Amino acid sequence: MNQFNIILALPFIIIFLSFFIYLLSVKYPEISFVLFLTAGVYKADPRLRFLPGFIDLTVLFGVFAIIGVLYEIFVRRKTRLIVPSIPILLPYLGIVSISLLSLLYTRAPIYGSDKLLRFLTITSTAFLLPFYLFQDKKTVDRFFIIFIILGIAMFLDIISGGLKPGNLGFETAFGSNYLAVGRVCGNALIILFLYFLPMSRKFWIKLLFITLLGISLFAMFISGGRGPLISVTVSIATIIISVVKASISGLLKKLAIRKVDFLILKTFVILLLISFLVFVTFKDYFQISIARLALLQEGLGVSVLERIARYKKSSEAIVAYPTFITGLGIGGFSVYYDGVDIRSYPHNIFLEIGSELGFLGLLFFVLIVYFTVKRAISTIRRVKTGSDYLLILTILALFINMLINSSVSGDINDNRLLFTWIGMVYSISILIKSEEFNVKKSLPHNNSSSTF
Repeated sequence: MNQFNIILALPFIIIFLSFFIYLLSVKYPEISFVLFLTAGVYKADPRLRFLPGFIDLTVLFGVFAIIGVLYEIFVRRKTRLIVPSIPILLPYLGIVSISLLSLLYTRAPIYGSDKLLRFLTITSTAFLLPFYLFQDKKTVDRFFIIFIILGIAMFLDIISGGLKPGNLGFETAFGSNYLAVGRVCGNALIILFLYFLPMSRKFWIKLLFITLLGISLFAMFISGGRGPLISVTVSIATIIISVVKASISGLLKKLAIRKVDFLILKTFVILLLISFLVFVTFKDYFQISIARLALLQEGLGVSVLERIARYKKSSEAIVAYPTFITGLGIGGFSVYYDGVDIRSYPHNIFLEIGSELGFLGLLFFVLIVYFTVKRAISTIRRVKTGSDYLLILTILALFINMLINSSVSGDINDNRLLFTWIGMVYSISILIKSEEFNVKKSLPHNNSSSTF
């Protein structure tokens, strides 16, 4: 009887799966891209144990996103084939070339091979897909919205498990760790603060975004991650300082403050007020974050001291001969520090690349960072509409956020979101330059004469 029911249900299952694949690969590949980038956040969730063991969610959603891009390029012919700019492509290929060459002498051939394979597939996909996915503003909006939804879902999963005041344990969601909660909710907070909230006009929409902002803050505070909190704070502070500096410069030249800058500053005041209210109201729930932040002053803590030891060891490798030239080889820091060919890294992407790929590898990565910031700033200076300004500013803030995160946690593949924001800086810059978002048509309330 059970087999008969399965046979009867099989056509409906096939139809459902086909529709599901169609939505996530052909219709909305940007959704698959978010799920690909954040697969490590949820794929360890015990509630997903019903999935067959051969299904890797990172690979699955990555394939869906790639299928969507190929469909747009070769079937619908609505997506242009774009080759990344030379200033970003050559250093990236330089890192790949040195990594491949270093397999010949790496001290950790097992971990090194796995690390390079992940970089060539997962991290490179995270870097390249933005050039083809984000060729219209609606796609970018949906991509951002899915990030926010994921952050809210993590918050709901945490509170569904029961929260108690005074808890000194880390809070996690979907079987991931506390850093994943902080990172996802931190990205959601930046997107809400710099992009959606300043552009909202209707009161109920603004109220919704303010509520989501408060939820993102709450989730970050209860997670207990210091790195995400510090990274978000620094990235937002950097943007606000640049906006204030531009406004003061304009006033000294007897020019009015641009409306879009005024909106950002007003939103920043709202953020400060929400942060104060959330912290004062729920302070007893944030004891883990308060205690861990206090350790930075009192005695650093075990995790910070361990990172400092790794920083010192990797710095030694960078300045020593011959590793200054050759590096330890990809993955080689693990044997250099732990004495074993296992997954181990300095928890700083600059020191990781410098120690394993030598000075030239480090130089290539520094060039990537430099040209990304330069491209973002040049795009900010030439944009003609308020919405474009907010968009590129948001992506720059997300890039700064992940650059700081990657300097204190994870290895190069754990920080693939950094490469996504790098790709988005360039893809959005190309989009603004080639199509020049017509804000008067898409967002009538955000025309250039009234907001910029």
